[in-house]
Amino acid sequence: MEMTLTPEKTTVNEIIKLVSNSRLVDDGSYTFNNVEEAAVSPAIQKLFYLPFIKRVLVSTNYIALERYNIVEWDDVIDQVIDTLTTSLKTEPILKDQNTSIEGARNIEIYIESTPNPNALKFISNLGLSDTPIDILRGQQEEHPLLTTLFNQYKWISKAFINMNYIALTKEEDATWEDDQHEIRSIISQYLKEGIDFSALKDTSETTATLPDTVTASEYDQKIIDILDEYIKPAVAQDGGDISFHSYRQGQVFVRLSGACSGCPSSTATLKNGIENLLKEMLPKVVEEVIAV
Repeated sequence: MEMTLTPEKTTVNEIIKLVSNSRLVDDGSYTFNNVEEAAVSPAIQKLFYLPFIKRVLVSTNYIALERYNIVEWDDVIDQVIDTLTTSLKTEPILKDQNTSIEGARNIEIYIESTPNPNALKFISNLGLSDTPIDILRGQQEEHPLLTTLFNQYKWISKAFINMNYIALTKEEDATWEDDQHEIRSIISQYLKEGIDFSALKDTSETTATLPDTVTASEYDQKIIDILDEYIKPAVAQDGGDISFHSYRQGQVFVRLSGACSGCPSSTATLKNGIENLLKEMLPKVVEEVIAV
């Protein structure tokens, strides 16, 4: 499969993400501040020869680029993508992903909005969790970082940890403007201290009425495969997760978590996006998708 890189804007004008259709690195993320630090990556070194590239972050499925304020991304992004894709046709993004990269493990956190106006993503250059973890206020607060966030910001109602980001959800009447940068600093400090998320357990709750009995069906794996390949990556970009719960008589029950839970547009996404795709790919099998 030929690699493609799709540009995606962030809340910071100087930073743009190039989302890949294939895996870039196996573990964690790497930040490069100059051509010398990028010695392990000829492809990234070529980017630093472009006069407007300030910093490059390589993560599992995307490359984040920060530019100097001498150009606009719209004017140069095609050149950047062409430079990267040409290089990556003949060599991997890193020469040796097991090599210790001095200077590349500095903690970087940037903030990204989500379709849910009450949720923000705090994206790290380090991998945080291999599995999605939804933590509600009042539960699992013995975790040092979550204890600090929930205690200091009484209006944070939920934390969602997945891959390389933490998505925080606020109460409806609260605002992010005055505190988001301080929150970023707190998260960064705890990550520098090596805070771990492996002991955390998901504490979110199911509120919908489920079937009285749930048994495995012949369609379960087909539905799971479609969700994993076509839906999960897009949902993760929005700060959330979707997982299969069960199938019964044409009804697919799924669980939405993270920023997707409680999002005003989640119902439309569920019906117009997920449900229509499953109906198209599994005709006469799927009639309705229900969030639990």
